[in-house]
Amino acid sequence: ADVDAGALAIRSWYAEQGHRDVQVVPRLAERYAEADDAGLGVVSVDVTVEIDEGSETTIGAVGFSGNGAFAASALSALVDTQVGASYFAPRLAADRERLRAHYLNEGYETVQIDVVERFEDNGTTVNVMFHLTEGAQVGVDHVLVVGTNQVSPSTVRSEMTLRPGDPLGLDEVAET
Repeated sequence: ADVDAGALAIRSWYAEQGHRDVQVVPRLAERYAEADDAGLGVVSVDVTVEIDEGSETTIGAVGFSGNGAFAASALSALVDTQVGASYFAPRLAADRERLRAHYLNEGYETVQIDVVERFEDNGTTVNVMFHLTEGAQVGVDHVLVVGTNQVSPSTVRSEMTLRPGDPLGLDEVAET
């Protein structure tokens, strides 16, 4: 189990470095068996780990389509996927979620984001496109405060993060 866990850790490390086709094969070779002081059998083994790194895949291009509310440069600043970086699929998934959270916090409650990866023929370069469908931005029209007897509505409003004219962002709704 420790050998398999070690092989998985090595495979994961290589994947994070852009080696998406890495092969890690642990091999155990029994050297000899002997008895310990209690008379129990002890087997000594040699562990060899064969690694075929495969080719490294790097990001060739990063683009955004369907974005009207935010410039591509602003969206690019939100993602870790950058030209020349190592390709790692979970990083793209995290970038997608980061973009989604940004849009939700700006009031785009129906935003959809698809990530399209196009690998070049040799597999060493991948071009990434984030396709966005923003939907309509939801804004705060009025903030109504009802049911207050001990505190004035203006005092309650002064403590709220939502203001008329602001986008209805996910974080602001949670904080209010």
